[in-house]
Amino acid sequence: PAADTLPALMVLNARLKIVSGEDTRQVSLPEIYDGPYQTNLKPHELISHITIEKMPKEARCHYFRLTR
Repeated sequence: PAADTLPALMVLNARLKIVSGEDTRQVSLPEIYDGPYQTNLKPHELISHITIEKMPKEARCHYFRLTR
């Protein structure tokens, strides 16, 4: 199982809302990604939202996953 959506979310400058009890913070995806199967989230933290900026009306995106 790979993180197939990570490259697409990084290209789209996704922002993550991270919650922990009463605390929240917003970070970009590269800020928490430490490598395959690894993040620097603390054990008590949870990603609650992923936000992507609205693209211009004429913009288009496509994502293709190729496998063997």
